[in-house]
Amino acid sequence: MESGQTCQQIIRKAASEVIKEEGRRQRNDWFGEESKEVTQRKNGAYKKIIKKHYTRKNLEEYKELRRQEKMVDKMKKKLFHENVMKEIGKLTLGMQQGGVTN
Repeated sequence: MESGQTCQQIIRKAASEVIKEEGRRQRNDWFGEESKEVTQRKNGAYKKIIKKHYTRKNLEEYKELRRQEKMVDKMKKKLFHENVMKEIGKLTLGMQQGGVTN
């Protein structure tokens, strides 16, 4: 048993030396400071409902913040995708003008 664990440890050590770990990449390039703030406010309102008081006022506040979060995220995603499409268009146009065609 011990030799099996030792072998496993040796393999993991060698692998970690050869293969460097990369940090976690943020997949949502559109998610910025504004999105983060709105999400934190929404989460705070949710925690207020769960931990303290489930009142109509607190529920409405949470629902409003959730609507705001969705609106901000939707707007940010749309702008991000529009910019990506513009960049693709520029690259495609540059390739066509440079004589490279598909």
